[in-house]
Amino acid sequence: MSGTLRRRAAVGAISLILAVPLGLTAPAAGAAEKPAKNTTAATTVAQLQQNYGDLNGLRLQNVDGTSGVWVVIDGKRHGVPDMWTYNNLFANWKIVTLYDLYNIPYGGHLTHDAHLITSPSSDTVWLLTNNEKRGITGRAFAKYEFDGNKIQSVRDIVLNAIPRGPNIDL
Repeated sequence: MSGTLRRRAAVGAISLILAVPLGLTAPAAGAAEKPAKNTTAATTVAQLQQNYGDLNGLRLQNVDGTSGVWVVIDGKRHGVPDMWTYNNLFANWKIVTLYDLYNIPYGGHLTHDAHLITSPSSDTVWLLTNNEKRGITGRAFAKYEFDGNKIQSVRDIVLNAIPRGPNIDL
């Protein structure tokens, strides 16, 4: 066998060895075909966001302390703009420090002076931020450690005039 033919045979064998695990070869005659895996970027992003949903309710800060405080809502980090807003919402200063906070998807910032509201005719507590109200389930209220003493009562007409956003749940 000549040197050129040997090299071509070796390259072909190596290509075949690499192609089989990658699924680049045609299936053998009569072999059952495996269902195709959906590996689109959208699926990957959705899976990652589901994983970050486990962090809902945590208040976070980057280890260097320069990033401010963030709260995870809907699997995304939301910036808490200032101490005033933080004190409007939370019962304590339990903050988890992370080395790379920026791996968690960005969800925007809460508005300055975001607060908890309810009305006399409603049992629901709402987070009022970014010009919308978001209903808070009882489980979420406890996990986020919102401060029940900070809930402000507003008239029904005021509450009904505020656009409704998605509920905050676990």
